[in-house]
Amino acid sequence: MIIVSNELQKKGLPKPNRERERPKCPFYGFFFLPRGRMIDQEGNQCPFLGAYKPCLMAISGKDINWDNCPININGSNVETIEQFKRTSRFFPDEFCPPGKPPSSWEGISMEDWMNYIMGKDSQ
Repeated sequence: MIIVSNELQKKGLPKPNRERERPKCPFYGFFFLPRGRMIDQEGNQCPFLGAYKPCLMAISGKDINWDNCPININGSNVETIEQFKRTSRFFPDEFCPPGKPPSSWEGISMEDWMNYIMGKDSQ
């Protein structure tokens, strides 16, 4: 698990309104809604497995890391992931304006969210 930093501010993205411990997987704990919305559900869900199924790495006791995830490294989801990159917006709770619903803001692009979670945002 990592504690994400405030480095996204350098790109002009909103500052998180609270610190949140997250694993190094941009999809962990999110579910997919129509129109490319990835909504934070603060659990262990993997949106690639569908229907509120938990992360395979979490239930097998492994460290959760997108770079080592079987869904990422097996190559069968390349098209789906590329489509997510083009169309998805992430709505992590720690970036949502305080006291407002997730629908009250535009969210974060997948590229920025991935860089933030994977620690590549400061490069």
